[in-house]
Amino acid sequence: MVTMNKSPLADEQPTSANPSVASRFFSGTLSIGAARASTIILGLISMMIAVRNITIDEYGAYVLLIIILTFLTEFTSIGMTLSIPRYLASSHDQTYKQTLQNTVLYFRLFVIVVVDFLFLISHPLLVGFLGDSPLLDLFVYWPLLFGLSSLSHLLNAILRGRFDFASLGVIEFVTNVIELLVLGIAIFVFHHGLDGLIYAKIISSALYVVMGYLKSHFRHNWNMDMPVLKELLRFGFPLQMQYLLDFSFNRMDTMIIGSFLGTAGIAYYEIARKIPDSLMQTYPVFVSVYFPISANMYASETKKKTEKLMNTSMRLLAFLTVFGTLVTVVFGRDIIRLLFSETYLPSYFTFVLLMVGLTLKVTENTLGYSLVAIGESNKPLIVNAVRAVFSLAGNVIFLPLAGFVSAAFVSVASNLVAIPLDAFFLRRRKISSNFMEVLKPLVVLAVFSLIFFAFSASSLLLKWGLVLLYIPVCLLVAIVTRHDFSVIFKEAQNTCTRVFKREHLSSGSK
Repeated sequence: MVTMNKSPLADEQPTSANPSVASRFFSGTLSIGAARASTIILGLISMMIAVRNITIDEYGAYVLLIIILTFLTEFTSIGMTLSIPRYLASSHDQTYKQTLQNTVLYFRLFVIVVVDFLFLISHPLLVGFLGDSPLLDLFVYWPLLFGLSSLSHLLNAILRGRFDFASLGVIEFVTNVIELLVLGIAIFVFHHGLDGLIYAKIISSALYVVMGYLKSHFRHNWNMDMPVLKELLRFGFPLQMQYLLDFSFNRMDTMIIGSFLGTAGIAYYEIARKIPDSLMQTYPVFVSVYFPISANMYASETKKKTEKLMNTSMRLLAFLTVFGTLVTVVFGRDIIRLLFSETYLPSYFTFVLLMVGLTLKVTENTLGYSLVAIGESNKPLIVNAVRAVFSLAGNVIFLPLAGFVSAAFVSVASNLVAIPLDAFFLRRRKISSNFMEVLKPLVVLAVFSLIFFAFSASSLLLKWGLVLLYIPVCLLVAIVTRHDFSVIFKEAQNTCTRVFKREHLSSGSK
């Protein structure tokens, strides 16, 4: 029998002054999610073009280069990409803002010169370390790409501090389109392979820097304010530690794969994680709405409402991500053939495991953001430290034994270690997390997967039957309820109506 539990999304009665929680979720995620979706789609298309036109080793080398440059960019920023928005946003003094912008720009340029010099003098060491790796062939591009990456991150932080999110969205969209166009021209017209991928990245990054610089409205006085710089570095350093832990968990596995399995292993693993990572990029859209609502609810209402919102969010997120995982189990090989090529079919089981990991990751992140929302901002750092150490040790031990698929197992296990820690810290604040709401759809997934592999894995009827049965089964065991769908449909309809009315009034006033 279908359970008709009342969803906390409908707890508040919407009024013009106090919209419902569901209304705030839908309006917020709709407005923020559009730009993010375009970035994901354009990035996926670029990857499809690249992997079909360059070798496995070349693509693995490119991925490793981007990871190294991203890490160096953030590491050498010493947390300033996180502290700059905070200090710009908290000041109304335009002179101070210009001083801060000039100071961080000059400091960043100095760091770029130093790091690029170190690149050049370390070339002989890299030759001995990398040998004949395709990564060494890209060395000539390292200094330029590092400089562009550093300036892009800096200007992004400045625009966020100025609350110029509209410009950021435009810049991100335009540069992604340009990168795709340049990549297409370089590969299909001039028949450049790996170099074409690099040219596309250089041109789009340079355009990002130019557009970001123009939108940041610099007024140079050619003066560095050392007290301002010291304050930014002091504030940013602890945040830098958090970033390093996040990097250790999210990308260190790729670095270790490169060490043990070479660039080909990186390419296979990157194909497996592309779709899970792309889906994870939509999670911040949810967080940007969930976090302030949860924090406000905890501050102004009751712990029970906060707890109910958290558990409902985990339940619905698990329902959606497990559905994506089921589609991966059933159609994963077809997806790899269609988007990439048969060459990457060995990535299938890793792809499936990383999709399972996606469910656990969004669950863990939701618990972590809930901790911050109730004032326990130091607890996620502890959890992430434990998770990062577990992940690092697991990858070092198992990658040489089982190959890149073991990195996916370690990712799943790391989140299973972190979730009980989050739950423990929440329980100390009298907020209970109901992990059973996440476990139930995973059990459904396990049963459906056993059926799929036990019978004909190539049967189209079986594939579609399992996918179509997922929602009715979830309704039957109360993973979701008819009331959930009713609330979601109603709020989606209301949001679309508000958008239509706003556009209609806007066009009528012109």
